[in-house]
Amino acid sequence: VATLKKTLSERVGGDKKKVDKKKLKEFLVRMMYVEMLGHDGSFGYIKAVELAAATSIIHKRTGYLTCGAVLSPDHEFRFMLINQLQRDLASSNILEVCAALAGVVRLITGDMVATVVNDVGKLLTHQS
Repeated sequence: VATLKKTLSERVGGDKKKVDKKKLKEFLVRMMYVEMLGHDGSFGYIKAVELAAATSIIHKRTGYLTCGAVLSPDHEFRFMLINQLQRDLASSNILEVCAALAGVVRLITGDMVATVVNDVGKLLTHQS
């Protein structure tokens, strides 16, 4: 766990302007394994939120999956994802919409339903 935390902070949390999304995705998958083994992986939560805002669909889906798997229902980072979910639900790209719908299922709690219910309702009559 300490090795993963150190590597994550060195390679993707450094002063680099451009973060290698492929490496970040790999580290977040490893962080999920750390969480599944019962250790604290909170060092990577913010990177998962950042990856959910990526332009690549595979990175976006990995970010939503990681957030849904590791963030507790009352974690503050879930609220940070609402704006991104709303943007993706309103997207013209059907793959972004699908990623956002999968994220809604995993991330939205009872307190957050009111913020996305209209966006999800509009998708019931979506052309695609």
